[in-house]
Amino acid sequence: MFTLELDLVITYTPPMSEYGGGIHLTRVFHLPFAPFNGLQICGQQIDHAPDPEGFTLKEVVWDIDREVFLGHVELVSHDLPMAEIPSDLRSWTELGWCLGSYRDKYETPDDDEDEDSAPTLGTEDGTQDDWEAMLQQPALSPRQRPKELNTVMRAMVRVMAEEYNDLPVAYAMDKTKRFFSKKQLAENNTKAVQQWHDAVREYVEMDWEQQWPWREKVTQTHPRLDRLVKQV
Repeated sequence: MFTLELDLVITYTPPMSEYGGGIHLTRVFHLPFAPFNGLQICGQQIDHAPDPEGFTLKEVVWDIDREVFLGHVELVSHDLPMAEIPSDLRSWTELGWCLGSYRDKYETPDDDEDEDSAPTLGTEDGTQDDWEAMLQQPALSPRQRPKELNTVMRAMVRVMAEEYNDLPVAYAMDKTKRFFSKKQLAENNTKAVQQWHDAVREYVEMDWEQQWPWREKVTQTHPRLDRLVKQV
Protein backbone atom coordinates (compact mmCIF):
# COMPACT_ATOMS: atom_id res chain seq x y z
CA MET A 1 0.00 0.00 0.00
CA PHE A 2 1.14 3.55 -0.74
CA THR A 3 0.46 6.43 1.65
CA LEU A 4 -0.87 9.66 0.15
CA GLU A 5 -1.12 12.84 2.24
CA LEU A 6 -3.68 14.82 0.29
CA ASP A 7 -4.75 18.46 0.57
CA LEU A 8 -8.15 19.68 -0.59
CA VAL A 9 -7.83 23.36 -1.54
CA ILE A 10 -11.20 25.16 -1.58
CA THR A 11 -11.63 28.64 -3.03
CA TYR A 12 -14.83 30.48 -2.12
CA THR A 13 -15.60 32.85 -5.00
CA PRO A 14 -16.47 35.56 -4.07
CA PRO A 15 -14.80 37.04 -2.04
CA MET A 16 -11.75 35.00 -3.05
CA SER A 17 -10.33 34.72 -6.53
CA GLU A 18 -10.24 31.21 -7.97
CA TYR A 19 -6.76 31.99 -9.31
CA GLY A 20 -5.20 32.57 -5.88
CA GLY A 21 -4.49 30.31 -2.93
CA GLY A 22 -7.37 28.67 -1.14
CA ILE A 23 -8.42 27.20 2.21
CA HIS A 24 -6.66 23.90 2.91
CA LEU A 25 -8.11 20.71 4.34
CA THR A 26 -6.07 17.54 4.54
CA ARG A 27 -6.26 13.81 5.17
CA VAL A 28 -4.32 10.60 4.60
CA PHE A 29 -5.25 7.86 2.11
CA HIS A 30 -3.76 4.44 1.48
CA LEU A 31 -3.72 3.41 -2.18
CA PRO A 32 -2.94 0.02 -3.75
CA PHE A 33 -0.74 1.74 -6.35
CA ALA A 34 1.50 4.80 -6.58
CA PRO A 35 -0.51 8.00 -7.21
CA PHE A 36 0.38 10.26 -10.14
CA ASN A 37 -0.51 13.66 -11.59
CA GLY A 38 -3.90 13.58 -13.30
CA LEU A 39 -5.23 10.61 -11.36
CA GLN A 40 -8.92 11.12 -10.56
CA ILE A 41 -10.19 9.83 -7.23
CA CYS A 42 -13.78 9.64 -6.08
CA GLY A 43 -15.89 8.10 -3.35
CA GLN A 44 -18.51 8.98 -0.76
CA GLN A 45 -15.87 9.00 1.96
CA ILE A 46 -14.12 12.00 0.38
CA ASP A 47 -16.77 13.95 -1.53
CA HIS A 48 -20.43 14.98 -1.29
CA ALA A 49 -21.05 14.56 -5.02
CA PRO A 50 -22.87 11.37 -6.09
CA ASP A 51 -21.18 11.15 -9.51
CA PRO A 52 -17.82 9.42 -10.09
CA GLU A 53 -16.07 12.42 -11.66
CA GLY A 54 -14.01 12.91 -8.52
CA PHE A 55 -10.99 15.14 -7.92
CA THR A 56 -7.88 15.35 -10.08
CA LEU A 57 -4.53 14.95 -8.29
CA LYS A 58 -2.02 17.75 -8.87
CA GLU A 59 1.65 18.29 -8.00
CA VAL A 60 2.22 14.75 -6.73
CA VAL A 61 5.54 14.48 -4.88
CA TRP A 62 7.34 11.54 -3.27
CA ASP A 63 8.94 12.46 0.08
CA ILE A 64 11.96 10.17 0.31
CA ASP A 65 12.58 10.94 4.00
CA ARG A 66 9.05 10.25 5.23
CA GLU A 67 8.20 7.66 2.54
CA VAL A 68 4.87 9.23 1.65
CA PHE A 69 3.34 10.76 -1.44
CA LEU A 70 2.11 14.36 -1.24
CA GLY A 71 -0.43 16.03 -3.48
CA HIS A 72 -3.49 18.22 -3.67
CA VAL A 73 -6.88 18.56 -5.35
CA GLU A 74 -8.84 21.75 -5.93
CA LEU A 75 -12.45 22.86 -5.61
CA VAL A 76 -14.00 26.23 -6.48
CA SER A 77 -17.23 27.02 -4.63
CA HIS A 78 -19.25 29.74 -6.36
CA ASP A 79 -21.66 32.20 -4.76
CA LEU A 80 -21.87 30.72 -1.28
CA PRO A 81 -22.94 33.37 1.26
CA MET A 82 -19.95 34.25 3.43
CA ALA A 83 -21.87 33.46 6.60
CA GLU A 84 -22.22 29.86 5.36
CA ILE A 85 -18.50 29.24 4.75
CA PRO A 86 -17.77 27.88 8.26
CA SER A 87 -20.76 25.52 7.99
CA ASP A 88 -19.63 24.33 4.57
CA LEU A 89 -16.13 23.64 5.86
CA ARG A 90 -17.62 21.80 8.82
CA SER A 91 -19.45 19.49 6.38
CA TRP A 92 -16.08 18.55 4.88
CA THR A 93 -14.60 17.82 8.30
CA GLU A 94 -17.55 15.52 8.97
CA LEU A 95 -16.40 13.48 5.96
CA GLY A 96 -12.99 13.03 7.57
CA TRP A 97 -11.03 16.00 6.27
CA CYS A 98 -9.13 18.16 8.78
CA LEU A 99 -8.48 21.86 8.46
CA GLY A 100 -4.81 22.41 7.71
CA SER A 101 -2.27 21.12 5.24
CA TYR A 102 0.32 18.38 4.96
CA ARG A 103 2.71 21.32 4.60
CA ASP A 104 2.16 22.06 8.29
CA LYS A 105 4.47 19.14 9.04
CA TYR A 106 7.25 21.00 7.27
CA GLU A 107 6.74 24.36 8.98
CA THR A 108 7.48 25.76 12.43
CA PRO A 109 4.21 26.19 14.39
CA ASP A 110 3.17 29.76 15.23
CA ASP A 111 2.13 29.93 18.87
CA ASP A 112 1.69 33.71 19.06
CA GLU A 113 -1.74 33.99 17.47
CA ASP A 114 -4.50 35.72 19.40
CA GLU A 115 -7.64 33.84 20.36
CA ASP A 116 -10.96 35.20 19.16
CA SER A 117 -14.39 34.33 20.37
CA ALA A 118 -16.08 32.27 17.71
CA PRO A 119 -19.65 32.92 16.59
CA THR A 120 -22.39 30.36 16.50
CA LEU A 121 -23.67 30.20 12.95
CA GLY A 122 -26.97 28.73 11.85
CA THR A 123 -26.97 25.82 9.43
CA GLU A 124 -30.68 25.50 8.74
CA ASP A 125 -31.82 25.68 5.14
CA GLY A 126 -33.67 28.88 4.28
CA THR A 127 -35.79 30.07 1.36
CA GLN A 128 -34.35 31.43 -1.88
CA ASP A 129 -35.17 34.94 -0.66
CA ASP A 130 -33.20 34.27 2.54
CA TRP A 131 -30.27 33.02 0.46
CA GLU A 132 -30.29 36.13 -1.75
CA ALA A 133 -30.48 38.34 1.32
CA MET A 134 -27.44 36.61 2.80
CA LEU A 135 -25.52 37.25 -0.44
CA GLN A 136 -26.32 40.96 -0.14
CA GLN A 137 -25.42 41.32 3.55
CA PRO A 138 -21.63 41.82 3.13
CA ALA A 139 -22.34 45.08 1.25
CA LEU A 140 -24.21 46.53 4.23
CA SER A 141 -22.53 48.47 7.00
CA PRO A 142 -21.28 46.34 9.93
CA ARG A 143 -24.06 47.67 12.17
CA GLN A 144 -26.69 46.40 9.73
CA ARG A 145 -25.24 42.88 9.60
CA PRO A 146 -25.30 40.02 12.10
CA LYS A 147 -22.27 40.13 14.38
CA GLU A 148 -21.49 36.56 13.37
CA LEU A 149 -21.10 37.62 9.74
CA ASN A 150 -18.75 40.44 10.74
CA THR A 151 -16.52 37.88 12.44
CA VAL A 152 -16.57 35.58 9.40
CA MET A 153 -15.66 38.48 7.10
CA ARG A 154 -12.65 39.34 9.25
CA ALA A 155 -11.63 35.68 9.19
CA MET A 156 -11.87 35.66 5.39
CA VAL A 157 -9.63 38.73 5.23
CA ARG A 158 -7.07 36.79 7.24
CA VAL A 159 -7.33 33.71 5.02
CA MET A 160 -6.95 35.77 1.85
CA ALA A 161 -3.92 37.56 3.31
CA GLU A 162 -2.32 34.28 4.41
CA GLU A 163 -2.89 32.67 1.01
CA TYR A 164 -2.02 35.79 -1.03
CA ASN A 165 -5.47 35.57 -2.62
CA ASP A 166 -6.62 38.82 -4.26
CA LEU A 167 -4.89 41.03 -1.69
CA PRO A 168 -6.37 44.33 -2.99
CA VAL A 169 -9.88 42.96 -2.34
CA ALA A 170 -8.86 41.63 1.08
CA TYR A 171 -7.43 45.07 1.95
CA ALA A 172 -10.61 46.82 0.79
CA MET A 173 -12.72 44.41 2.87
CA ASP A 174 -10.57 45.13 5.89
CA LYS A 175 -10.55 48.90 5.48
CA THR A 176 -14.18 49.49 4.48
CA LYS A 177 -15.66 46.58 6.49
CA ARG A 178 -17.76 45.70 3.43
CA PHE A 179 -17.65 43.44 0.39
CA PHE A 180 -19.23 44.21 -2.99
CA SER A 181 -19.77 41.71 -5.78
CA LYS A 182 -18.79 42.65 -9.33
CA LYS A 183 -22.47 43.16 -10.13
CA GLN A 184 -22.96 45.47 -7.15
CA LEU A 185 -19.90 47.49 -8.11
CA ALA A 186 -21.16 47.86 -11.68
CA GLU A 187 -24.71 48.83 -10.75
CA ASN A 188 -24.06 51.21 -7.85
CA ASN A 189 -22.21 54.47 -7.47
CA THR A 190 -22.74 55.13 -3.78
CA LYS A 191 -20.28 56.68 -1.38
CA ALA A 192 -19.58 53.23 0.08
CA VAL A 193 -18.76 51.83 -3.38
CA GLN A 194 -16.44 54.75 -4.05
CA GLN A 195 -14.67 54.12 -0.75
CA TRP A 196 -14.26 50.49 -1.80
CA HIS A 197 -12.67 51.51 -5.12
CA ASP A 198 -10.43 53.97 -3.27
CA ALA A 199 -9.26 51.24 -0.88
CA VAL A 200 -8.45 48.85 -3.74
CA ARG A 201 -6.51 51.60 -5.50
CA GLU A 202 -4.71 52.52 -2.28
CA TYR A 203 -3.41 48.96 -1.86
CA VAL A 204 -2.31 48.69 -5.49
CA GLU A 205 -0.37 51.96 -5.20
CA MET A 206 1.41 50.88 -2.01
CA ASP A 207 4.94 49.58 -2.20
CA TRP A 208 5.87 46.26 -0.61
CA GLU A 209 7.14 47.91 2.58
CA GLN A 210 3.66 49.38 3.11
CA GLN A 211 1.71 46.26 2.12
CA TRP A 212 3.67 43.84 4.30
CA PRO A 213 2.85 45.42 7.72
CA TRP A 214 -0.86 45.32 6.90
CA ARG A 215 -0.67 41.63 5.96
CA GLU A 216 1.31 40.82 9.11
CA LYS A 217 -1.22 42.66 11.27
CA VAL A 218 -4.34 40.92 9.94
CA THR A 219 -2.73 37.46 10.06
CA GLN A 220 -2.04 38.00 13.75
CA THR A 221 -5.11 39.91 14.95
CA HIS A 222 -8.05 38.67 12.87
CA PRO A 223 -10.05 35.54 13.79
CA ARG A 224 -8.84 32.16 12.56
CA LEU A 225 -11.34 30.46 10.28
CA ASP A 226 -10.54 26.98 11.58
CA ARG A 227 -11.62 28.04 15.08
CA LEU A 228 -14.92 29.34 13.73
CA VAL A 229 -15.53 26.05 11.96
CA LYS A 230 -15.08 24.09 15.19
CA GLN A 231 -17.84 26.13 16.81
CA VAL A 232 -20.44 25.54 14.07
